Amino acid sequence: MFDTKKEAIEYIGRISQVYKMPCKSFNLPATECHIGKTLIKNKNSTCFTCYATSGFYNMPTHIKSMYRNFKKLNKKYWVQAFKKILEDKKYFRWHDSGDIKNLKHLVNIARVCRLTPDCKHWLPTREIGVIKQFFNAGYKVPSNLTIRISAYFTDMKASNIYNLPTSTVHDKKKPIGHSCKVEKQGGKCLNCRNCWNKQIKNISYKLH
Repeated sequence: MFDTKKEAIEYIGRISQVYKMPCKSFNLPATECHIGKTLIKNKNSTCFTCYATSGFYNMPTHIKSMYRNFKKLNKKYWVQAFKKILEDKKYFRWHDSGDIKNLKHLVNIARVCRLTPDCKHWLPTREIGVIKQFFNAGYKVPSNLTIRISAYFTDMKASNIYNLPTSTVHDKKKPIGHSCKVEKQGGKCLNCRNCWNKQIKNISYKLH
């Protein structure tokens, strides 16, 4: 269907390379987050200092690019395009900016994961409502997809619904579970792949 990755990327919008990560990502506008746009108003929330609403992410060209991705989520061959894009990838992160839009979006991500079994996928999310819809509808998480439920508030645990792995943000308190190695590695993941590892039940990130 798609002869080249370039064609597939054009079809879904844009794939980004996050500076600190070992892989590509797909971003959406943070202003479209259902939970995030409420949490960002609370100074104790993990969204209050959201990096995806400032700096590079706030540049007009980047905002335009993220909205382009957002508007293409319902395209007919979105799943097939991602299959082509990720066919030779080992790792992928969903949404370095933004979050799940709705149940259809999450179902399509799961479809992409099943079609790319050699790629490990990481999906951080605060959209617990969509996660509940997914499980209530009888869908299952693909073995190569790690869905991490992100904590709503700094120095507090995240919801552990359906026994999914979680992530937290620490500031005044000690990290919960595994502490992210980025700060000790010059701001980069390097050879760490803990976020993709389902066996690591919680990863705590330093507030930044």
